[in-house]
Amino acid sequence: MSLIVIREPKKSGSRRQVYVESSIINGKTRKSLKNYVDHIRCKLVTQYSDDYLFITPSEGKPFSRAYLRKILSTMGKKVYPEYQPYCMRHWCGISILIDSWLTGHPDPLRRTQRFLGHEERGTTEGYITQAESLYRQFPCNWRGWVLKRPTMWDGGKPTEIKTTPRNLCFEWRIRREGERICRDLNPG
Repeated sequence: MSLIVIREPKKSGSRRQVYVESSIINGKTRKSLKNYVDHIRCKLVTQYSDDYLFITPSEGKPFSRAYLRKILSTMGKKVYPEYQPYCMRHWCGISILIDSWLTGHPDPLRRTQRFLGHEERGTTEGYITQAESLYRQFPCNWRGWVLKRPTMWDGGKPTEIKTTPRNLCFEWRIRREGERICRDLNPG
C-alpha cells in the first residue's frame, strides 16, 4: 500500500491520509498515477495548474467537485445508467471490508475505517451487516469483479439484468430508500 496525503481535506484544519494499492501509484499500466504524472499531466499544465495533481484537460485548472462528479457519472453510467458517484464509495467500503476478512487482516473494520476516512468507528460499523449479507450471496473476489468489463449493459441498452455484485449497490440503495419511505408513511 502507498500513502497519499491530502492537504485540503473536507474538514479544515486537518490532514487526510488515503491508502492506495501500490500498483495504482506505480504500476506500469496506462492507468497508474505515475504514468499520468509523467506522460499526461505534463501536457495539460497551464498558469492555473499550480501543484494540483488532477487538472482538467481543456483548461489545465484543478478538478472541482462538480467536474469530478460529472466525469464519474459519465463513466459510471456507461456501466449502469442509474449510477451515482457515491455508490462507488459505498462499494469500495464493502469490498475493502470483505477483502480484509478474506485475507485475515487483524482488524478489518479499522482498515476499512482508515480507507474511507471515517473519524468514528460506528460510522464504518454500518457496513458490516451489508458486507456479510452480500458476501453470503456472492462469495467471490469483489475487487476482481470491479475490474472486469461489465456484461449486463450492451451499448447502453439493457440486456438481461442479473443480480451480481455490480448492481447490488443500486438495489441496496433502492431497498433502503423504499424502507425509509415506508417508515415515514407508517410511523410507530
